[in-house]
Amino acid sequence: MLIFLLILGLIGSTFIAISGYFLHAISFSGIFATIFIGTSLALTGNIPIWATVIFLFGSSLVINLIKQVLFPDSLSKETVIHEKNGPRDYFQILANTLPATIFILLYTFTSNNSFLLGSLASLAGATADTWASEIGMLSKRKPIDITTFKPLPTGLSGGVSLLGLIASFFGSLFAVLIFFIFSKLFYQETTTQHLFSIVVLGFFTSLLDSLLGSLFQRTYQTTNNELTEQATGNKLVHGVTWLSNDGVNLIATSCIAIITFLLTN
Repeated sequence: MLIFLLILGLIGSTFIAISGYFLHAISFSGIFATIFIGTSLALTGNIPIWATVIFLFGSSLVINLIKQVLFPDSLSKETVIHEKNGPRDYFQILANTLPATIFILLYTFTSNNSFLLGSLASLAGATADTWASEIGMLSKRKPIDITTFKPLPTGLSGGVSLLGLIASFFGSLFAVLIFFIFSKLFYQETTTQHLFSIVVLGFFTSLLDSLLGSLFQRTYQTTNNELTEQATGNKLVHGVTWLSNDGVNLIATSCIAIITFLLTN
């Protein structure tokens, strides 16, 4: 059984990692992070959580591919604003999946269902935030700052848009549905208790991410007085110097896992 799980984890995560690399969605370092997370989750024997992560990566690749083909202008906006442009590196991947991996390992050793729900909530939140960021960039209206309600440049952390909020909810719902479907396929009995709450908590993660981004994430100003997340040659005008968007993602996905554990334990 362990050999089967190892092979399943390696094949599934390697396929996603290599596909992402050739689609310019995952960097070289991101390949190893994807394979490490995917294989580690598979070895826990919890196929529904493993599948949720695989579909998180897969959905991100599909959205990215659609944007490359149909909405190339949105990628140029990201290049101007985002601190990291291009493929996702290892830290970006770990920020979205490491808390869920830790919680599912705790569930494996303790059989405490609250750890399982915490892991799922973290993945639902990561999917919600990924969809909100990727799809929200396509909004024709500028986002507004979640704390001040003032317009922000498209792509700047802390901003929310109607399109992004809708994408966020459906991203969380998508993750929970994947978990539910694979639970039904691999286990005769699976609990549906708390699943709708997990959808809501996943959606809340995206809002928490935006809130933390607005309040604490480092933001710079260019010589043309434009806001950006890129430090080189620019002046820090807001936030904490050591807190990047990846750090915000890690904090948000960790917090929601802990909150879910406390609410359901």
